[in-house]
Amino acid sequence: EARTGKTKAQSHYEPFNTNVPVIIVSSEMAPYSKTGGLGLVAASYSYEFPRNGHRTMAISPKYKHYDGLSYAGETRVRIGNREECVKYWHKYEEVVPGRGCDYIFVEGAGIERSGGLYNGDDGREYEDNLFRFALLSFAAMEAPLILRINGSTYGDKVLFLANDWQSGLVPLLLCKLLNVGLVEVPLVLTDHAVGRSDGADLLEHLDL
Repeated sequence: EARTGKTKAQSHYEPFNTNVPVIIVSSEMAPYSKTGGLGLVAASYSYEFPRNGHRTMAISPKYKHYDGLSYAGETRVRIGNREECVKYWHKYEEVVPGRGCDYIFVEGAGIERSGGLYNGDDGREYEDNLFRFALLSFAAMEAPLILRINGSTYGDKVLFLANDWQSGLVPLLLCKLLNVGLVEVPLVLTDHAVGRSDGADLLEHLDL
């Protein structure tokens, strides 16, 4: 809607390797969840990649129930000494005729709260944020392998695009912990808040 009536920006490059699906992982995804620029940038990825021909999945937490969701599946993941069930909810949005994005929302322990995305109504950060976003990363790793969308999974020949520390476990999981078939999958990790990084705390918290 924001693009209506505006002149479309002209691309300065030609897309290539469009046969490789893109998996976007972000703790925010506008318009569903947003506190600042991260949600807007992640949303732009979910628009531009399918527009240029990539099959695209955008994974973010299910902070609340969003209209138009359908149940897509579930699995169990082990984080530290805990085994957790995660459920996936799907919504498809077309960006240009015949091309669109598969939005996947992850439901799991502690993700949905009555306050904000990261803080309670009292302004204090949730004490289990490290666990909440570790759960997001673990769930994201499994999604392209197990979720059948329009009759097929995304498979193991994908590109991961992880955003900020909240999905910072994705590179580690690709290399060390999960799914040996994914260890050669290309990955891009972007940092939208250079002044903050909880990666070391996250690894210590999970005993990794």
